[in-house]
Amino acid sequence: MERILKELVDRLTKTYQGRLVSVILYGSAAVGDHNGRFSDINVFCVLKQMTPRELGESETIFRWWREKGNPRRCS
Repeated sequence: MERILKELVDRLTKTYQGRLVSVILYGSAAVGDHNGRFSDINVFCVLKQMTPRELGESETIFRWWREKGNPRRCS
């Protein structure tokens, strides 16, 4: 899990550069209660702004994340 989280942060940092404010891990993975068979990985990303540009740039990251077996949820 640590490897995939590092890769996610690397991809977000590269894509959004100075527009990325924070990446926050929460839920069972954050408290050490993550079960790879049943738990998902909850990540909250904060950007300085969310425009059509940022949405478009996110698609390759979301595609990669889904291919790794993680659901995509946007709030």
